[in-house]
Amino acid sequence: TLDLQFPGYAKKSVEVIVTEGAINNLGLVSMAREAGQFVVKTDPPGVPFEINGTNQKTTSGITPLTVDNMPTGKYQVRFKRPGWPEITKDVELTQGASVNVQHTFQGVNVSLKSDPTGATIYLGGTALGQTPLSANLPPGQIELTSKIGSLTPVTQRIVADPSGNSVVEFKHIYGLLSVTCDQPDADVVIGGVDLGKPPIEGILQIGRASCRERV
Repeated sequence: TLDLQFPGYAKKSVEVIVTEGAINNLGLVSMAREAGQFVVKTDPPGVPFEINGTNQKTTSGITPLTVDNMPTGKYQVRFKRPGWPEITKDVELTQGASVNVQHTFQGVNVSLKSDPTGATIYLGGTALGQTPLSANLPPGQIELTSKIGSLTPVTQRIVADPSGNSVVEFKHIYGLLSVTCDQPDADVVIGGVDLGKPPIEGILQIGRASCRERV
């Protein structure tokens, strides 16, 4: 019995009959690469991740995900949730193993409001939703930006209360505009933007506005 071994490959045993005075040609003996799998999960799900091996090859995906046929060896798994600190875990994968790599993002619940309502709140370029809303945010100081229509965005730096009682309100500077017309077929154009037919009610940036009714 010949035992064939090579780093990174599964051991292979070959039965051979040795005959006196003869050369036994075993031909090409194939060896299977040692491999295992990663099961990558996060709470909440939907977090981008990267698996980096010693061979400098990077495998990426979105949690939850099972990655099969990964060569054995040492790896670093990086979780890259937008707006949160990057999380790195060192993992060693052995032959035939299924390694669970998990991380729970422990955040703080924060209530977000805006005036006017309906603004979109961004964390690190990622939209959290429209106000009013409750969001689970990373601990420590973070920067949030509120955007709505053509109004000037409002940015705040906050440190959320660990008790979950934080309420953050974004106050935009704006004015209300109401346009009516005795011609129902008129079009309302403000600042070169066609807003449709009157009556029109909306919010605008503070300043001078030119309103033209096209009939």
